[in-house]
Amino acid sequence: MSYAILFYKSKRVLNLQIWGDKGKGFDGDLYLDIQRGVIGRLESKRFKTPLPPKDARRFLSKFDILVSNDRMTMDVFLKVKAYFDEKLPYHLVNMCPLCLLKERVTSLKDYYILHGKKVCRDCMLDEIKRELAFRRISLSSLKYFKRYMEKFRDFDRLIKIIDMRYDIGDETITLYDRIETPKSGIKGLTVEDLDIPERFKSHLKERGIKTLLPVQAMAVNEGLLDDEDLLIVSATASGKTLIAELVGVKKALYGRKFLFLVPLVALANQKYTDFLQYEKIGLKTVIRVGMSRIKDEGECMVIDQDWKDADIIVGTYEGFDHILRSRKAGDLGDVGVIVIDEVHSLSEEERGIEIDGLIARLGYSFPDAQFIALSATVGNPREIAEQYSLKPVIYDERPIPLERHLIIVKNQADKNRAIVQLVRKESKILSKSGYYGQTIVFTNSRRNAQKIAGVLRRGGIKAETYHAGLPYSKRKKIEDRFIGQKIACVVTTAALGAGVDFPASMVIFETLSMGNKWLSVREFCQMLGRAGRPLYHERGKVVVLAEIGRRFSFSDRETEEEVAFSLLNGRVGDVFVSAKEDDVLEQVLANVAVSGSKDGLYEVSKAMSFTHDYLHGVEVLEKLGFVRDFRTTPLGHIVATGFLKPYEAEYIIKNLGKKPIELLVDIHPFENVYLSPSLKTRLEERYATRISSKYFDGIGVLFEDLRKEFLEFMTLLVDDLMFCKCKEFPYCRHGQDELSKKIIHLRMGGCGISEIPRRLKTYKMLVYSGDIFNWLDGLIRKCEAVWRIYRLKGMHERMNEIGAIRKRLEDPKPKKKSR
Repeated sequence: MSYAILFYKSKRVLNLQIWGDKGKGFDGDLYLDIQRGVIGRLESKRFKTPLPPKDARRFLSKFDILVSNDRMTMDVFLKVKAYFDEKLPYHLVNMCPLCLLKERVTSLKDYYILHGKKVCRDCMLDEIKRELAFRRISLSSLKYFKRYMEKFRDFDRLIKIIDMRYDIGDETITLYDRIETPKSGIKGLTVEDLDIPERFKSHLKERGIKTLLPVQAMAVNEGLLDDEDLLIVSATASGKTLIAELVGVKKALYGRKFLFLVPLVALANQKYTDFLQYEKIGLKTVIRVGMSRIKDEGECMVIDQDWKDADIIVGTYEGFDHILRSRKAGDLGDVGVIVIDEVHSLSEEERGIEIDGLIARLGYSFPDAQFIALSATVGNPREIAEQYSLKPVIYDERPIPLERHLIIVKNQADKNRAIVQLVRKESKILSKSGYYGQTIVFTNSRRNAQKIAGVLRRGGIKAETYHAGLPYSKRKKIEDRFIGQKIACVVTTAALGAGVDFPASMVIFETLSMGNKWLSVREFCQMLGRAGRPLYHERGKVVVLAEIGRRFSFSDRETEEEVAFSLLNGRVGDVFVSAKEDDVLEQVLANVAVSGSKDGLYEVSKAMSFTHDYLHGVEVLEKLGFVRDFRTTPLGHIVATGFLKPYEAEYIIKNLGKKPIELLVDIHPFENVYLSPSLKTRLEERYATRISSKYFDGIGVLFEDLRKEFLEFMTLLVDDLMFCKCKEFPYCRHGQDELSKKIIHLRMGGCGISEIPRRLKTYKMLVYSGDIFNWLDGLIRKCEAVWRIYRLKGMHERMNEIGAIRKRLEDPKPKKKSR
């Protein structure tokens, strides 16, 4: 069938095209007599002379006539419409003009606006492809730009996103999607409905808790209060902790202990503080984190408390594991509930197998306890639940809506401007609960965090930098000021993603790289989960700032905008445990320490998710002298309770003749040292190259090509730290070892934690006191393990030496004894 199609050409002419099965067969111009409202002549290259009006009408009558329904065509056609109504039947049709140029006809049942014209989907996509190629944006991002194409249906609006030619505060443009909070079909439960003691009910009501949230009701319905072991997977701030409290506090009131395990000391501190409220109903809460007793004004000394008469014990994974490895599980008494918080930590590269082993050892040590595992980000919850014999409770909905926004930028300056504008706007929003909007900005390094916080402060916004390198007193002050609504924004690294809970209304991702890699979907979801809190805000807001074409390194295939789209559309990955040989051997040794028999070792080993040949592990440990007859030897007991890797312990034993400080630095060197910003800038300017922020990598350029202006600095550096003559110099580890010794001597010489970074500025180093504190804490634990090995070997002089080192590291200024 053939069609005669009429399009606008000029104010008095319609273009006439005849289309059939083989495409376009005719092209001509139909002139109109506007004054009379009738058609005139028809001209075409096909005709020697124009057809007069009568012949033109006869020619048209042979075809079904389609008239383009675009505005310009209709402006002309309306002037002769009456003639067509009377003489020539026709149909008004939306058609893609770009398709006609490509000699194809496409009816626009659904259209898009391209430079003011209605076009079909294919032509719109072709134009977007050309635009992305012109701007050097990877075409792999096309599938995500389709989302904006469908949202705006206007090419010019889509391009504004790339060019940032719009008001960033216009959320109708930046909004990527919105995760709603649908009305739950779960039957509601009130506190009165629960089988818990009356004084516990009264306490909950005093806290304003009268009705359970959906996931809490689901857990109760699935047997929470009937001894069912559960895996709870639900969004951040959806009420998972209260699930643990409902069963843990209930059993604690009946005389059975409630253990709450977390991955970080900061989280343990927070949960410990939260659970102290149960003293009102007669329950004692203590903390167990296994930290040393470093005395320093700027740092928090977390002292493990006696758990024997406690009802609730909050602690880190390692704190509880030490109890098990030390064979003191029986001292805990009757344990009723064990809660493993943040169980997705099983996927962490080195730590995962430690948690896997801990869960198995807890199950072996407390077979009658009820287990509750909590997480917001497990991609394979049913599989994990099956591995640990738990019943899965999965709730995908957030307690409040979450808006996710994507802003494409050209450079860092655009990012900074966007952050200032977004934070300022958010800080002026007052929720119905009386809280102003507050923001967390995630970036990939401490240095960048300081820069961004500085940009915000120059913009008149109260902002602070927050990371693990800060002293505890500073971090605590920031936490209190944020909760007290005295800070509008905290700029942080990934540390806060799994750390202390800040009740922010908005989260901004300044970059999508963390440390030396792109974020995973799990990390991304953990971080964005910080946005929006029930009882504080009506909605959470997440903003991703993606720089066009930015790659983390030259080897990266993905650009930042590609990563952004992948994360926004990604699925949280499966949780699985991976491990190296030394990590596996450590867990076998820990399992031997807890079980003490072949049958017991079989039982605890099979309870682990990670499949391993534990009998082969026992053979290796026997050769190392750590196991005999499926029991730990005295040496093996020291290695297991000291959390030493077996091959690390082997190295220690072979090098007991070294001076204690030399040995300590070998097994535990200080690593978190960076170039000062001023030196890094000078080096990059003088050598016209990018310099690593890591200190001993960055200064390597000076040894390769020393400039006169750095001669005095280099002389000091070589005299004090960089004086080795090995083949790998200056990229060997000896400079790092000398720095580690210097920090030890500074501390033993009476330096406070915060004073040590100031002393190291002489070498143009950037060192954070929080990193010094954490390193010294780990070093002291190494001291204790090595001291015990010295004692076992009868090396009393070395015992005294390392004992003195430990004491001076803990407290370099001991009080003088009074006479």
